[in-house]
Amino acid sequence: MGTDYMAQSEIRSLDFSIIRYSKVWEDHRTLANALELTEEDIVISITSAGDNTLNLLLAGPKKIVAVDLSPAQNAVLELKIAAIKNLTYDDYLLILGESEDVEKKRLSIYQTIKASLPGYAQAYWDSHSNTLEDGISWCGRLDKFFIPYHKDGLPTVVSPEAVDRFCAAET
Repeated sequence: MGTDYMAQSEIRSLDFSIIRYSKVWEDHRTLANALELTEEDIVISITSAGDNTLNLLLAGPKKIVAVDLSPAQNAVLELKIAAIKNLTYDDYLLILGESEDVEKKRLSIYQTIKASLPGYAQAYWDSHSNTLEDGISWCGRLDKFFIPYHKDGLPTVVSPEAVDRFCAAET
């Protein structure tokens, strides 16, 4: 009983208004292969950044239900779904923050997909426009821990040329 109480207490003290994960860090194929999904399967997925949920669609299950205690995490998934359904690939990358926003278009792009979001997700993103302006790919609490390594540490370990060769390699 003590452990149950402690877990409930910890859950109650968590701040569910912040984004903890804005991208997935695992290979979704490991998950999909382990589940051996078919078109008859109904899948329950923890929302997190939404990426595993979206990637599981590639396996073609009958239905996927995403759940998370955090409305912020669910808002991330809803934004990604709306962006996939309504934006060009370039604008999708732009709103995520995977391409540079030199023309400062992210908020106007958000306005074009806002109506396709559920009310709670609209309210979340309307009150977090600064996150949209920055792009959501590095806004998660965990993701922010990686920024210094990505910007400062990685170039000291691997040259930019080596990274380019790695990314250009055929798999």
